[in-house]
Amino acid sequence: MKALITGSRGFVGTHLTRYLEAQGHMVLGFDYLIDPALDLRSSVSDGPLHWMMSQSDTVFHLAGTASRVFCEKRPAEALGDVVVATRVLQACLEYKVPCVVASSAWTYPDYASGKSHDTSFCEKEHFPISENTTWYGTVKMMIEQIVDKYRQMGLKATSARFFNIYGPGQENAITYPGTVVTWMIKHSREIGYVPSPQGPARDFIYIDDVVAGMIILIKKAQRGSRLEAAYNLGSGQSVSLRTLAREVATAVHLPLEGVEIGQVGQGEKPSAGACLCRIKEEGWAPRVDLSEGIRRTVEAMRVG
Repeated sequence: MKALITGSRGFVGTHLTRYLEAQGHMVLGFDYLIDPALDLRSSVSDGPLHWMMSQSDTVFHLAGTASRVFCEKRPAEALGDVVVATRVLQACLEYKVPCVVASSAWTYPDYASGKSHDTSFCEKEHFPISENTTWYGTVKMMIEQIVDKYRQMGLKATSARFFNIYGPGQENAITYPGTVVTWMIKHSREIGYVPSPQGPARDFIYIDDVVAGMIILIKKAQRGSRLEAAYNLGSGQSVSLRTLAREVATAVHLPLEGVEIGQVGQGEKPSAGACLCRIKEEGWAPRVDLSEGIRRTVEAMRVG
């Protein structure tokens, strides 16, 4: 495999690059953190993009704004991700290179709002823009629709909807703000116990499982097999923050926050996890459970 990875220096891109190189594949990293000329928001990157595309047989488009806070505060700049995705997909079409595009569970308005669900989040092809839709989710929805347009034009492409990813290295990623997992671990070191905030339940997925899912999808595209428009990559399980805090406390060998231990989670209505029916048909299933994933993350942060 000769893979072009946009956003290769981000949290997901770093793990994907490391995995592919360990398997003997060639990786071309495209990221402004490598060279300012590799900033996809600028036309200066046109030359490098087309040259790398001509040398590749697969593309993982991971570049984009990872901070939901940034998107809410600066939506005009966040919408630049839509233009960037279009440029990458157009190049993929010209060079006939299949592509997996990063999307998010936040395209589901009810997941974003933390509303409870009786059923899991299934892969619908289009979503309504509602009061619960964040700017981050809106941008991802628009990119998914552009992916659909290029699919209609003959490009082998799909969107991979990431749920709440966590794992080693996330706390130091420049382009990724981290998750509540790394927040809990970092703060436990500073205050001597595990903070246990209130908030909606989420579907947490370990980074290695996300990488494995993307590899399966790109190989399916390479074979010329039919791809669905989008695939969920999550654990399939909804985890309350109380449960998450308990797992972190076990891994770091510290107590939960004493004042809130009896209160955290009260009144929470657990939302559903990801529906994994499509990706499981391809032979994928999450292999790293929450306890093991947190243990690995804690150990990596301790060593780091």
